[in-house]
Amino acid sequence: MYDTNVSSPTLADDMTLIAFSKSAMEQMLDICYRYLYKWRCFYNASKCAVLVFNGQYSLHNDAVFHIRIEPIQLTSAQVHLRIHCDRYLSAKHQLYDASVRQRGTFISIVNNDLQA
Repeated sequence: MYDTNVSSPTLADDMTLIAFSKSAMEQMLDICYRYLYKWRCFYNASKCAVLVFNGQYSLHNDAVFHIRIEPIQLTSAQVHLRIHCDRYLSAKHQLYDASVRQRGTFISIVNNDLQA
């Protein structure tokens, strides 16, 4: 994203899915749902949000995303893992800082497991 590698392992139940189309997002949501269902876990759709960057959808139209049958709200801004992101993609530095923190957390967890 923005020439910045922000890849890191998913921490607990916090995830960010990025797609170029509504159908691609729906497919990713379905994959996540099926995986968690297999392991007897469930998403709480009321704690999820969809942020559309290209402005194709307004917050008041009928563009609806779902986790199985539960609708997910559309939003104009979202905070995820302390990253403040809005539909104008003005979060480049925050993404970099958060990815560095996440990698540090991951390395700390791995180091503790290796020492145990």
